[in-house]
Order: sequence, then structure tokens, then C-alpha cells
Amino acid sequence: MVVSGLIVLCFVIFHILHFTAHVVRPDFDNLREMLPNGVERHDVFKMVVLGFQDKAASCFYILGMILLCMHLSHGFDSVVQTLGLKSKRIACFVEYGGRALALVICIGYISIPIAVMTGFLHL
Repeated sequence: MVVSGLIVLCFVIFHILHFTAHVVRPDFDNLREMLPNGVERHDVFKMVVLGFQDKAASCFYILGMILLCMHLSHGFDSVVQTLGLKSKRIACFVEYGGRALALVICIGYISIPIAVMTGFLHL
């Protein structure tokens, strides 16, 4: 958990620098779209597609999400146990429920860079 935790920390820092602070891709600051009502806003869709066209960044996101969801699965079980809600009767549900939740979240989030890399999502 220590090594994967450090990779997840690096992933979170990279994500903030990439999509929020635009340090990795300063050109993301200029991506704008005009709404039908005349309001201009940041074009998030274009930013995501352009950001995930970089295969290295996409692979790092996929690895980061897999590790993050492993931590989520473990954390779900730990939270239930810490709160004193885990009993022998529901232990199986908590274990498999945490894994299922983590798997659904993981598949949902890794589908985005995969869709961009395969050309399913494009500009």
C-alpha cells in the first residue's frame, strides 16, 4: 500500500497540474467555447480530449485510477470496520460491495482516456 499510495499521490498532483492549474499544458487556458446564450466558458471537453491524446499521460491516468480504486476498495472495508459497523453477518457484503464499487468507479474513469486513445472521442 505504501508504494501504490505514493503513486496515487503523484497521480493526484499530476492531475491538478494537468487539468486544473494548466502547468503541464498552459495552452489549456485558451480553450474557450461560446454557449448559445452568448456566454463564454472554458471548453472542458476539448481540454480532456487534447489532454488524453498524449499516450504517456493517458497510461499514467489509467494506472493511477487502478491504484486509486484499489485503495478505495480497501478504504471502504476499513471505514465500515472503524465505525464499528462490520459484523460477521455483513462482512462478505462489505468486502464484495467495496470491490464492486471500486470496480465500477475504475471502469468509468479509465473509459475516458481509453475512448480518446482509441478515437471514440475526438474533436
